[in-house]
Parts: sequence; C-alpha cells; structure tokens
Amino acid sequence: MNTRALIVAFVIASSASSSAAPAKPVVSDAAVADTARKAIAACLHWAGEEGDNAPERARQIETGVERDCSRANKTALAALKLKSVDPSLATALLKLNDFGYLDVPDVKKAGLCRISAVAFKADYTKTKVADIEFQSLCPADAKKLYGH
Repeated sequence: MNTRALIVAFVIASSASSSAAPAKPVVSDAAVADTARKAIAACLHWAGEEGDNAPERARQIETGVERDCSRANKTALAALKLKSVDPSLATALLKLNDFGYLDVPDVKKAGLCRISAVAFKADYTKTKVADIEFQSLCPADAKKLYGH
C-alpha cells in the first residue's frame, strides 16, 4: 500500500469514529431524584408566589415560573422513569402534578400516593394531625390512613 492510500484510509477511519455520537454520561438514580427534587422545589416556590400590583415583581414571578417549571417538568419526567422512588420524591412529583406542571397518569399517581403515604403515616403517628396536603393530593389513601 502506498503512502497516499494509507493517509486516505486513516482519514476515513478517523472521520468514522469521530462522527459517532458521543456516549451519554451515566447518571445515578440518586442524582436524577435529587435534581428532580431541587427543580420541583424551585418551580413550586415561584408557582406559589402571590402576584401584587408591582409589574416588576409580576415579571420576576412569571420568568421564574417559565424557567424553573419547565426544568422541573423535564427532570420530573426522568424521575418518573426510575425503578424506585422515595416518599419525598413521590410527594414532590404529586405536588408538581397538582400545580399543573406535570401530567401524571392515574395509575402512576396511585403508585406515588402509596409511596408518599409512608412519610405522611410517619408524621401522623407522631402528631396525630391529618395532613391537609395529603388529603388533597391523595384523597383515597388519606381516607385509609386517617379514617375520614
């Protein structure tokens, strides 16, 4: 093989390997869950803000909701695909759904309610106070837990 043929072969081989898509980094389930929790908290912060008569503050809230709730939706969708979800993440996902920034299918919502019930039950055992938020997010599970 002559030098020119070797150069052409090398260029073809190099371009073939460099045109392949780079491998996606592996992200742990814990990192996905943590990112989703933080993004959801940021979204719910803005979504729960009360607007007032100051146009600048209204713009800040609107910008925060657009930025953070879009990110929360993306990270929540990734979190919904995890094999296991802990009670705090389940509750965060249910809240995001309740605020209208995530569309959780009823079957998946029922599973998240069962998971989050663990945390609400622990709180109820300590305080004997029914959690209004749990009653709103998961009425059937709350009725089972609180008996009313």
